[in-house]
Amino acid sequence: MKKFIVFLLFLTACQTRMIIHIDVYELEECGACIALENDLNQLEQEYPQIYIRYLDLDDSQNLKSFQKLHLPSIAPTIVVEKTFIKQGYKAADKNTLIKNIQHIINHQPIHYNKEYRRYTYAAN
Repeated sequence: MKKFIVFLLFLTACQTRMIIHIDVYELEECGACIALENDLNQLEQEYPQIYIRYLDLDDSQNLKSFQKLHLPSIAPTIVVEKTFIKQGYKAADKNTLIKNIQHIINHQPIHYNKEYRRYTYAAN
């Protein structure tokens, strides 16, 4: 029994949970931002390893952080794990966004296209 408990403790210690950081630059009254927040909240319930930080662009510190990305001013802007960027959001984007986040969680390649660009500017 002792060996079994030690084995379980060992397995628990070996399982490192990867936290997925998602920064969402948004505006308070933006309809697309609200839709994105609703979809991400659902995703966050399904995947507890997701950490979402909502950054209101009306706040000067958040605006400075966004400007360091050197991107066009489009709300919402989603930066996932400094891996990819998605700017703007429509209901049709939900499945692709979820799929890309699931790929990161499962250590699989991301599907890049003109809307999901690789994050290349790492100054924060």
